[in-house]
This record gives sequence, structure tokens and C-alpha cells, in this order.
Amino acid sequence: ERAHVQEYIARARVFLTNLRQRESTLQRIGEAIVVRQEAFLLHGVRHLQPMTRAEIALELGVHESTVSRATADKTALLPNGTLLPMSEFFVAARGVQDVLRELITT
Repeated sequence: ERAHVQEYIARARVFLTNLRQRESTLQRIGEAIVVRQEAFLLHGVRHLQPMTRAEIALELGVHESTVSRATADKTALLPNGTLLPMSEFFVAARGVQDVLRELITT
């Protein structure tokens, strides 16, 4: 019975280690995005800089798929209080689309 309990404790430790690593990776990715997208965060969508998951991965020394998995189905709370899917940070044409949308509506 003791061995059984020790096995579950070991599994729990591995799980917690993996959870901490996931949190750390997501934090590093978020910080890298904030640095690159400071103008967007302060001034709006027209200041969104083109950026790829591969660029962030290279900067952080991880695989592109790690960035993709870490940001999938995640949202960011922007300074203005809105929630933005993290995938939106990687849409290169978002600023141009905003300008076109404004031109069409006026």
C-alpha cells in the first residue's frame, strides 16, 4: 500500500512540475508579445505590428509548435478592459483591415 501511495505522489509531483513549466512558458510568451506590441496596447489596432509565432519561438528558444499550443484557445486582457484571443496578435493584416473597415463605413 505504501508503494501505491508513493506512486501517486510521484505522479502528482510530475503533474505539478509540468503545470509550472506551462505557466512559465505562457508567461514568457506573453511578455515577448507585450514588448513587441506596446504601441498596439497603448494606441489601438492600427499599431499592431506584424508578428509570427515562429519569431516569438526563435526569440524564446522554443519550437514554434510550443508557442502555437501555448496560445491556442487563450485570451489576453487588454489595458482597455477588452478580451482578445491571443491568436489575434499573429494576424499580420489586422491594422490594414481596420483602416479598410473605416473607409468602407464612411
